[in-house]
Amino acid sequence: MKSIRLSLVLYFLVLLALALGAVSVLAYSYTERVLKSKEESRRDLLDDRYKRACDSERKNLERKVFSLFQRFAGQVQWQLHPSRKPGQPAVPMDFQFNEDKLSHDQSPSLVEYMQINMEGGYEWRSRSLGDHSFPFDPAEFAKMELYKQQKPDEIALWQDTAVLRVTWKANSSRIFRFPGRGLGMSGPSREGSRRPPPPAESPEHSSAPAILIQCAVETTQRDAELAKLQAGLEKDLGDLKAESRKTLASLRNMLLLINLATFAAIVGGGFWLVRHSLSPLRRLSDAVSLVSAKDFRLPFDDRHLPRELRPIVERLTGTLELLKRTFAREKQAAADISHELRTPLAALLTTIEVGLRKPRPPEEYREILAECHAAGQQMSQLVERLLALARLDAGVDTMRSRSVDVANLADQCASMVRPLAEARGLTLQVHRNGPIQLSTDPDKLREVLTNLLHNAIEYNQPHGSVDLTLEQQDGHLHVEVRDTGIGIDPEAREHIFERFYRADPSRHADGLHAGLGLAIVKGYVDLMGGTIMVESTKGKGSTFRLELPIQSGSTSIVEHRR
Repeated sequence: MKSIRLSLVLYFLVLLALALGAVSVLAYSYTERVLKSKEESRRDLLDDRYKRACDSERKNLERKVFSLFQRFAGQVQWQLHPSRKPGQPAVPMDFQFNEDKLSHDQSPSLVEYMQINMEGGYEWRSRSLGDHSFPFDPAEFAKMELYKQQKPDEIALWQDTAVLRVTWKANSSRIFRFPGRGLGMSGPSREGSRRPPPPAESPEHSSAPAILIQCAVETTQRDAELAKLQAGLEKDLGDLKAESRKTLASLRNMLLLINLATFAAIVGGGFWLVRHSLSPLRRLSDAVSLVSAKDFRLPFDDRHLPRELRPIVERLTGTLELLKRTFAREKQAAADISHELRTPLAALLTTIEVGLRKPRPPEEYREILAECHAAGQQMSQLVERLLALARLDAGVDTMRSRSVDVANLADQCASMVRPLAEARGLTLQVHRNGPIQLSTDPDKLREVLTNLLHNAIEYNQPHGSVDLTLEQQDGHLHVEVRDTGIGIDPEAREHIFERFYRADPSRHADGLHAGLGLAIVKGYVDLMGGTIMVESTKGKGSTFRLELPIQSGSTSIVEHRR
């Protein structure tokens, strides 16, 4: 009976939610379409107004550059032939254009540029051009037609200056071909009548060299006006979108209030429904409370468990299994620690017992004490590494960061282990490009590099090599330790950063190779916010790659807590 009532309540809740949702979606969609249509119409009007304003600014600049051309070309013609008489050369050989006689535009913000090029190599530039000049290709100049109007073009005069330019090729004896027209532009006259044919060139005129006139004005003022128009358009469009969003937000709030009021009427029934539906979770909570350190099994019958809760039970079971394996590893760690300490401790006790059996000379006592000291150092190193791992596990290890020259630190680490490498017939090289500054804990970074170099030396082959490479790239320090050693099996590669794990089990624990070095390396790298990975080929060698973020700042102590 309860199941039937629960099903009915769920059915009506779903039906009500679907009905309210459908009505809300339809109302919202219709309003959104209307607003979108209105917004598109207004956007078209704004775009059309913007385009007309932009065209007006461009045409205004073209009128200015044509006006400059009229003034400049007329002045060129006047200065070339102020009072030429028959029989005189078409172009004075000593012609020098006088820019001071040229009238300029009244706008102080408009910069004008002018240039004259003639056949034969003569060139004149206005003072505004300075050391720059308009491009002039003699081959292209020869192909151009006389008195043909060129379409104004925009070019980059230099890096930060763009100009609108007009070019005009004419005979130096006659700048304007048609009397009465300053520009010499082609096309119908104002009354639409046909132009008279051009007068024939006299031999004197045809022998005169051609001249190329280039005039330009900066587009800075026009571009600024276009930018203002663009900003105004974007503002108007933004206001239009904001208005639409505000209207839609008001509609959403209204629909939300309606839905909330509707569901508030059935909150009592929903409360009971939720309480009844959560009963499996209460049973699951009771089952989890029965889990103990001795029994990680979850005593829960999932035969009547809802389908939605099955993934939770499966994940809980998996988590408990991981905890079980973790506890097992902790127990194994205690056994491993005892095993690692037993060997040097037994050696120490044996050496002391041998020394106590009979009186000995001072030299023999000194040898016995040296052996005891070596065994003590071995145990001390192992204990220090165990303490380091314990601090990392507890999350109380600290980063005493300061600015460090990593290249110098790497050289120090290489110098520390180089005698061991030379004793084994290995070559050790450090590759770096100048100093690399890194804000980190130098002691921990030194421990990481020293451990990696020791591993590369200990597991290398005779007459092999070890290469330590440092590189700064993309805000990170990349460290690579490459050796030509025995390599690591693929199955062992997944466990080399675990404690008390040795890829070569035939080796005896000697303090530095008790299976703790790479575990400490991994912990320190994680503490410094970096990553470490290994690539290895059996019989050819291994490569450890370390990546650390480069941080700037003064010396600080940063506490890392997991």
